[in-house]
Amino acid sequence: MSANQNHDLDIINEKFKFMGFLDHARWCDSNNDKNNSDILNYYSINMADKSASGEEILLTHFLGYITNRQTPFERIFEQLDYIFSQLVHDFKFTKRSVNEMLSPNENKKVSYFTQMEDKTGYAFVSHKQPFEKSSKKEITKRLQGEKGIFYATSRFYPTDYIAIRLTLDILSDEKYNRSFFVFIKKVIGDDWEHGLERLLYALWILGYKDVGQWKEDEICSLKKEKNDYKSILDRKRKDINDLEENGLESEAYLKVFNRGSKANNRYKAKRVTCYVRDLLMYRPCTEAFKEEIEKLGRGLFDKLKDQMPDVFELPGDTWNNNDIFNKCLSLGNGNTKDAPNILVRKTYEELCNELGGKENVGCFPEQFDCTFDFVPRMCDSVAQKNCYLCPINHDNMEKHQNHFVINEELCHREEKKYCPFLLFAVGYKVECGKMKNCCPNWLKEM
Repeated sequence: MSANQNHDLDIINEKFKFMGFLDHARWCDSNNDKNNSDILNYYSINMADKSASGEEILLTHFLGYITNRQTPFERIFEQLDYIFSQLVHDFKFTKRSVNEMLSPNENKKVSYFTQMEDKTGYAFVSHKQPFEKSSKKEITKRLQGEKGIFYATSRFYPTDYIAIRLTLDILSDEKYNRSFFVFIKKVIGDDWEHGLERLLYALWILGYKDVGQWKEDEICSLKKEKNDYKSILDRKRKDINDLEENGLESEAYLKVFNRGSKANNRYKAKRVTCYVRDLLMYRPCTEAFKEEIEKLGRGLFDKLKDQMPDVFELPGDTWNNNDIFNKCLSLGNGNTKDAPNILVRKTYEELCNELGGKENVGCFPEQFDCTFDFVPRMCDSVAQKNCYLCPINHDNMEKHQNHFVINEELCHREEKKYCPFLLFAVGYKVECGKMKNCCPNWLKEM
């Protein structure tokens, strides 16, 4: 590689560091302090029971991610997760059948999925419960109104509904005994060296693989023209059993999920990647997940977390396709046909090779997901008027000798106050003093 190419990689790595800085702020543990215990740079789950177990929280969150396609996060975290948390509680403790709890033909006093009162379609429905009991009682009170129940649905609800039924039917199998944690432990097995990859693949099978696209008139009978519910369920069980028995040498994994396979689905596994990331980074999930995993062995949680750069891809999203952002990022030679998420992975691997290992690279591919917050505020601003404030803008980097530096107009460097740049650029609340380990303006003074 030429010296000039090496120099270009150094500049690209500076831009990777910037994305790492944003992502660190997104999940920064500094938010978890006694004075600001409710502050999260992410939506918080509205659980129907604020004293719900960790397992209930994790399964509720997983069902919520199934409904995540082109559906506002507010609707998922505030409305659907509330209903799913009631469903999960009943699933765990009443032992009702999945059909009874999710049949659109059942009375809505029993089922969590039913025809709406105006008969315009089907939706998930909450059950009556005192709003004071929920984790977000004011939100719940508003949703319930006078009737004490409310309806909520996702954009692709016929398909999402089928995926949720399939998930709960598999967890109902005798070997899992309706326990999400038991499922997680079984699919990882003793292979903790590859535990995160196994978990990602298993959850993709559980909630997403082979579901297909369903229409509203098919969900009552669970029949499709070329397929039916039982055959999909059987295929999922077969693939999960294959994983448990053969690990990452299983036939289905090598064919459809391994990074080198022709029919590679991992780059499309956006929602399950985000969910598994949340298990390791999102405080309400991390606390429950770590407690359970550490029961199996001290240090296993950190062992999984260390595998994130090697396992996680950048979730493909329209924000990452923004021309202005991609031009500033300067990946590839302009002739590549790779999607941005695949290109980021290739660039990351090149940086690892040239810079002597991943510990020298500014961030790993999944951390670019913070572009979901960054691009709309910065790159999509009217007439790009925020570009002069962007640390990875070409002119700004040239001015600072190819290092990213936050404009002093947006940097007060006062420890007890929130970082103005992060509030402006991504909306994250993080005290400046808690960011000394990654903020470039602090580092240049240390």
